[in-house]
Amino acid sequence: MVVTDIDILPDYIRQKRRKIYQFNKANWDIINNDLQTLATDLQKNKDNTVESLWNQFKKIEEVISKEVPSKMSSKRKSLPWFSHKLKRMVKRKARLYKMAKETGNWTHFKTYQRECKKEFKKAEINHINIAIEKGLEENNTKPFWRYVKSRRQDNIGVQPLKHKGQLFNSSKDKAQILVDQFKSVFTKHNNNRPETSKRPKYTHLNHW
Repeated sequence: MVVTDIDILPDYIRQKRRKIYQFNKANWDIINNDLQTLATDLQKNKDNTVESLWNQFKKIEEVISKEVPSKMSSKRKSLPWFSHKLKRMVKRKARLYKMAKETGNWTHFKTYQRECKKEFKKAEINHINIAIEKGLEENNTKPFWRYVKSRRQDNIGVQPLKHKGQLFNSSKDKAQILVDQFKSVFTKHNNNRPETSKRPKYTHLNHW
């Protein structure tokens, strides 16, 4: 008998930090003036080569970077309803878990764990209700969709596909496998049409 131990860790595609422009805080007067100047320069440009026009057009990026404030996205997604009180409860639950593991008495930990779950659910429901009520009063849907976005899971793409006994990880190979699978359910077009018999004529009966 052959016994094998395999230590495999999943390969997660983590979302990288990205720059987020805050256009609601931008200086639009200066941006409009810079864009008008850029439009005038483009019209006066006598060099009609694509590369020259593109290099001049890319000055829009400089204007945005200069006049629009920005911030970097956070590495970890935070729950909007997770307050400082709940964070303290999580820390206390961790301490109780450590004590229960050392002593073997899990009564206090399990009791407090149920209490934490109840408080977490209550805080989440209250946050949803407040977001919906605030949106209805102010005719603003941003708080609600902000919560929906926080609940969205990361898109990790298509998982590795197995084809003919071999596992493929590259995007090109996975795309080709999916294309072949899609094509396999269709038949090739030909001019040989199957013969169909004439349908019998049915008499309509009047229902009284």
